[in-house]
Amino acid sequence: FVSIYLVCCVHAFHFHLWTSFTMVSMSLRRSLLWVVVIAAAFSTSSAKRVTTSSPLTPFGSKSSNELARMPCTTTAAAAAASLTSNTAAISTPRGGGTTLSVKFCVTAGLLVAFNSGYINGCCLKGTFVEGTKQAVAAVTGAYTTGAIALADGRLDFFKLQAKVLASYISGSAIAGALIPTPKLYDLAENTGTAFLLAGTFLFAAHYLATGKGPSSNWIFYFAAIANGITNSVTSVHTANLCRTAHYSGISSDIGTFSGQWIGGNDANAFKLKVFIALAISFFMGGYASYFVSDAYTSSSLIFPAIFDFLIGVWLTMGGPKGE
Repeated sequence: FVSIYLVCCVHAFHFHLWTSFTMVSMSLRRSLLWVVVIAAAFSTSSAKRVTTSSPLTPFGSKSSNELARMPCTTTAAAAAASLTSNTAAISTPRGGGTTLSVKFCVTAGLLVAFNSGYINGCCLKGTFVEGTKQAVAAVTGAYTTGAIALADGRLDFFKLQAKVLASYISGSAIAGALIPTPKLYDLAENTGTAFLLAGTFLFAAHYLATGKGPSSNWIFYFAAIANGITNSVTSVHTANLCRTAHYSGISSDIGTFSGQWIGGNDANAFKLKVFIALAISFFMGGYASYFVSDAYTSSSLIFPAIFDFLIGVWLTMGGPKGE
């Protein structure tokens, strides 16, 4: 994925802007290097994702004396709940598609998170529509800003927030329709189609942004649809382990799991590592967008469009071999 992304950056267009490209390339290399380093860290940790509480020892390190002092009903209920939880965490149901490893899913999630952060950064910087800086990922803020705009009588801004929200939700709905019965870590048949559609929407946003079509807020709507599609696809394949374009829940979980770890419960330590890595990757995508949008301005959405589209082509042609 990283190689494809960098090749697209080099060969896509604007060969004559070598000076600008050098600055952008350095920024992308720095940002993607962080993603690669983080992904490599999971090469070993993913194999150790079963914590002290395993299906065979649902109470972790509790002694038999401690268990004996627990009420029977509490012991039975807790054992059943722990067994179900841990079994779900480590099992890999197999359906009709390719079964993916946790390592592959996390690595792919980091790259898609970087891409989503980049898209969001380009739109938030105000590059495409003069005077408009609009988030197209992590859309929680749109609910509140839209409500305030409505109360303040700024109907145009309220409509913008409402349409961005509707676009993001529509993107998720498209992914849900394409993958109606997802299986954990099992590559669904239409996953490639979903990424192809995300890339197509980003190409449409790029078309409008470059002035080949009327410059309008549809740039944001198309970008939000693309992020909604990819976030939904990565979420349903990993039981929400890899949410790539929405970080309110992940930020909350990082705090919760950090507190649990401080309190001596490391049952969610693996998820904590993944969520921190995803947040960093999304952040680095936004960091890279600053330099790329400076150099390529209205053409900066071509890179994530190519990225999503090539992933779609690769998955459609066979994709990963699986475990």
